[in-house]
Amino acid sequence: MFGPPARLLAALAVVVASGLTVCGCLNIFQKEFVPPKYDIRNNTVFPIAFREPKLWYGESDLGIELFRNIVFQLQQCDGVDAVEDKTVEKAVYDCLEPEDDFPWAEFGRSAGADMILMGTVHEIRYTEPGYVGMLRGYLHATIEVYHVATEEIAFTHRIQVTYPNDPETGNIEIGFTQNQPGVRRELFRLAGERIAAVLCGEEIDIR
Repeated sequence: MFGPPARLLAALAVVVASGLTVCGCLNIFQKEFVPPKYDIRNNTVFPIAFREPKLWYGESDLGIELFRNIVFQLQQCDGVDAVEDKTVEKAVYDCLEPEDDFPWAEFGRSAGADMILMGTVHEIRYTEPGYVGMLRGYLHATIEVYHVATEEIAFTHRIQVTYPNDPETGNIEIGFTQNQPGVRRELFRLAGERIAAVLCGEEIDIR
């Protein structure tokens, strides 16, 4: 039995070297790391359930749902130790101290955290004026990172996500669906991913 012809071996070498797949398709995507806007990696972070403008931390169903998505995403971030301390969480939610004098540093130290991740859900909607019977989701939130050692808010950032979006262009689309719970889930999932990208960085496909 004879081995592969020399010409075939040479052709395969060209395929590998040029980034072509064996099927002849060009592998045009590469990964590029986009650094975080504020780097929380290599820190212990204590996330708490977000609030709403008229609801305190732990009182908002929207804030709790966003919090759960954020915790899931932070657990995927390399170098981030997202601590959960139910006792300290409850103490935060039950504390009646004035907001300007709130003992964030004390709570952070009790949780063994370098940073506290908190925030506010400002708005969520599922329809757009003028588009009757169609869904177009929108979520607006603000995140804050409290630095325990310096006892101050070190970073604030606004998050806005929409769903559904065109996967090719990223442009907002109108969904011909009545599945509002599905739109809600996607909004919170996307918001969690965006917040993790802002704080941990992300890998994106580039041509």
